[in-house]
Amino acid sequence: MINLIAFIAPVEKLTLLPEVQKRTAYEAISSITDIYKLVSMLKNAYHYTYIIIDISIFPNTDDDILSALYQLKATSNTKVIIIAQGKCIGDIFLDKLVNLGIYDFVLSWVQDTAQQEMSDCIKGKELQDVSQFISVEETPQKKSLFNFKSRRKAEPIIIQVVGVCPRIGTTTQALRITKGLVSAGYKACYVEKNSSGHLTLIKNIFTQAQQINETTTIYSDLHLCTDINEYVLNAYEYIICDFGDYSDIPIDTLNSTYQTIIVAGSKAWEIFKLPPLMEIVANFDDVKYLFSFIDKKEEIDILDFMETNWTKTYFAEYSPDMFAELSDTEKQMYNKLILSSRK
Repeated sequence: MINLIAFIAPVEKLTLLPEVQKRTAYEAISSITDIYKLVSMLKNAYHYTYIIIDISIFPNTDDDILSALYQLKATSNTKVIIIAQGKCIGDIFLDKLVNLGIYDFVLSWVQDTAQQEMSDCIKGKELQDVSQFISVEETPQKKSLFNFKSRRKAEPIIIQVVGVCPRIGTTTQALRITKGLVSAGYKACYVEKNSSGHLTLIKNIFTQAQQINETTTIYSDLHLCTDINEYVLNAYEYIICDFGDYSDIPIDTLNSTYQTIIVAGSKAWEIFKLPPLMEIVANFDDVKYLFSFIDKKEEIDILDFMETNWTKTYFAEYSPDMFAELSDTEKQMYNKLILSSRK
């Protein structure tokens, strides 16, 4: 497969590319000088292996560039490399870039050093490789959920997952969130707070299911609970509550101080039910929106529809088996979803 690079930078900066990349296919794009127009152009550009962006060509503010990069990351899995020559440790832009999940950037004006930085970016970096760019006072909040283990908190973090309508994937997403936490080494459990009866079926159908007490069953390495009791509150760091379809529960059941994840969809009857629920949770402390069963081509339109809530909007990968291992793409998405919710 031929690598194709989108090189959004002055042509003379092609010298930063390693020789092997210069011999591959690339598109040099330097005529677009508005970051939002660039992101709009790239929204369906799935054919690129790398997108390299020199931020110096844009007159936009750093905040505008970061907002646009958020949209790009939300709608594309293509590797993004940022040329930000002149910026260094302590620059808030780099801190926020890392928080977006962009770890690959070129900073040096010295040609040999910049070339080496570009080579390292193409090989790929992890969060631990750029941890020095995270502001000291924010480091505990910004440690990656899937790379670092936090200290045990006195009180568990409770996340309530609510769907806009039936069969929107609420249970699947609640279980995937739980699985992500468990695979990262956290003590997390799923709690069925709806009337679906899925846990009863699991206990009755799957012989591998192991019941450890009156309310808790273990299946596929997940602790599945029918209620939050004293045992649950003491045993887990994270409690993921699946409330199912919000129309089936009294709204005052939801706790405005808990982290809330709304599971939504893009079909007409699903979108129609989203605004009333958004109104209900408008004053909640921490709300995120997770869209499931979404075609990649729809994502930009959904972000537009979400207006001021677009920064709180995420897109789930298709997961026909809710108990399957998480893909790398899923880990990255759930990382952002939970990390951006943590206090």
